[in-house]
Amino acid sequence: MNPLLVNDDIEREVHSIMSSSQQSSRPSLRWRVVDITVTVVIGVACGVVFWGYDFLSSPLSGFLNGVIPGLGALGWGMWNLAAPLAGLIVRKPGAALLAQIIGSAVELTLGNQWGAGGSLVAGSLQGLCAELAFLVFAYRVWNLGTAILSGSLACLCGFVYMWFTSMQGMEFFSTYVLVTLVVGVLSGAVIAGALMWVVQRQIAKTGVLSQFRSGRVSAGK
Repeated sequence: MNPLLVNDDIEREVHSIMSSSQQSSRPSLRWRVVDITVTVVIGVACGVVFWGYDFLSSPLSGFLNGVIPGLGALGWGMWNLAAPLAGLIVRKPGAALLAQIIGSAVELTLGNQWGAGGSLVAGSLQGLCAELAFLVFAYRVWNLGTAILSGSLACLCGFVYMWFTSMQGMEFFSTYVLVTLVVGVLSGAVIAGALMWVVQRQIAKTGVLSQFRSGRVSAGK
């Protein structure tokens, strides 16, 4: 047998194995029925949380603003739970945005003092900004840092929306505005970001996420 032909066969086999390995390790970005179902469930569940927090937000923010003007933004992360959590669990393009929109729609349907602008419009924009954190890493990085970035961007977007809708006429460099900005973004980083990363990992440990890549907690991804 010609040794050159044997070497060619071996090289082709090695190349085939390596190609198959790379394809299997590459995350699939195609949506499945289970992806849609879980995203909707997350959105609805978080929407109920949004609605419940609506009743606490006004008295709580009023008290905190009385302590330090702008400290009332400490709870902003509560309105941005859906996007980072869905992104971390489902890991598909648009999951964060869709879950946040659904959550905001549920919140609006149940009724609150913000109306469509403060619920659905603001929530959609926040979901879009949260989605960007996963997009910039091409939906390949799902660590604590990405979760924090997602929550932070969501609340930063919320601040921008609030600036154009309810802070008109305020001096940007006033104590109230600057504290609101810093505290709001930190709230998003901790509550919507880091906390949802912990929640995702704890859920994964139960085994219910076995159909998702996010269910493999031991991989540390």
